Amino acid sequence: MERIADLHSHALLNMTYMRKDLSKKHKPPLFWNPLRNHLDLPRLEAAGVKLSTFNIYVPFKFPFKSYQEGVHRMADIFLEFMEKNSTRIGHARSFSEIEALNQKGRIAAILAVEGGHILEGRLENLEYLKSLGILYLTLAHFVDNDIVGAAWGSKQGLTGFGKELMKNLPAARILPDVAHTSTRGFYEIFEHYSGPVIFSHGGVRRFCDADRNLSDDQIKMIAQSRGLIGIMLYPWYLKRFSLFGGPELISDTYKHIETLIGPDRICLGTDLDGYIRTVRGVRDVADLPALLERIKKNLGPERVAKLAGENLYNFLKEINF
Repeated sequence: MERIADLHSHALLNMTYMRKDLSKKHKPPLFWNPLRNHLDLPRLEAAGVKLSTFNIYVPFKFPFKSYQEGVHRMADIFLEFMEKNSTRIGHARSFSEIEALNQKGRIAAILAVEGGHILEGRLENLEYLKSLGILYLTLAHFVDNDIVGAAWGSKQGLTGFGKELMKNLPAARILPDVAHTSTRGFYEIFEHYSGPVIFSHGGVRRFCDADRNLSDDQIKMIAQSRGLIGIMLYPWYLKRFSLFGGPELISDTYKHIETLIGPDRICLGTDLDGYIRTVRGVRDVADLPALLERIKKNLGPERVAKLAGENLYNFLKEINF
């Protein structure tokens, strides 16, 4: 079985807002149902997932006094979950900690943040994220913020604060994630930041021509930065107007990216529990091994192993996470 690693997922939404105990097994959604979920610890174990990224995402201030309070609360819930289930999963703040956890038969969990609005325009808020070992910060989400424009036809690029943030991310050891950023913002990020850039979850404009997805030029720029591209499981962004597309959408997206930059900068960024509908045949995370088996028919075992987890592991080692 391939070593499975996921660059982007949202278990913390259910853990925080719905107060679900994800140490227990829950039911997967039927079609689309936000009251059910794709992820929990038993199903991660059943899938053989070795590395999972838990994203802190605070969509609105309520019920918190501020976005920062929401970040702290989500982080506390994550850490409490890790402590409660320490024989099965652990928080990894470095690549060596990922390896150590895996060698003991445990899942390694890393943290990332979606939505730069949670900084509330203050660079000092990076310090708390740094203390958590955050891998990346998705700079925007659904709407423009005080960092950059969002990928919904926005004409906004990097703000003054956004440019300052780009200068400060390397010291915080946090990578910028350009998923959800406007096209103008995407290019301006590369003007003000010179390290690896992540696109944590999405598709390509070749098959779904949306601002949310990557153009061929953008794919090449991420590869040139020695960054990483995560393919999501939401068919709507993998093929235009697709709600019921199957595994072929994953393999088609992979092959298009590979023709441009080779096979080593592509991984899974599932967006599971991000309130998405998944590709046909994937009800939840436990179905990932079956999905990977199906796409072997198009990609072969070596390329599937890279997509499933090897590329993400190699990337984290390369950047000295």
